[in-house]
Amino acid sequence: MLTAVTCWLFWLCCYMTYRNLLIGPKLSITEKLIIVREWGNEIKDTMDVVA
Repeated sequence: MLTAVTCWLFWLCCYMTYRNLLIGPKLSITEKLIIVREWGNEIKDTMDVVA
């Protein structure tokens, strides 16, 4: 029984760690504009950032 619980907890920790990576963070428009500016990309239209 202890082995099953330990394996399940290990699986849960791994799953929860990678879950956010698959979904990705929700960035605001301000955060997107900061990233675009720091990476040196030109912003032609604000719709490029929203999409």
